[in-house]
Amino acid sequence: YTAENSVKFGAPRDTDHPELRQPIALEVWESIAKTLDPGQKVTILTNGPLTNIAKILAAGQNATSIIE
Repeated sequence: YTAENSVKFGAPRDTDHPELRQPIALEVWESIAKTLDPGQKVTILTNGPLTNIAKILAAGQNATSIIE
């Protein structure tokens, strides 16, 4: 289940309670990237389609310099 199809499975999405919404991959990535110290890297372990990684790389937010 993903943020994009969570409503189909009964999870709240864009409701009156946004704090209950499941974050999308790009939001999680931005949160992680903000907490890194200069020079620190992230290792990404994937299982399945790489769509979310592609979206992160396409966002052009210097992701390639952070990913190890």
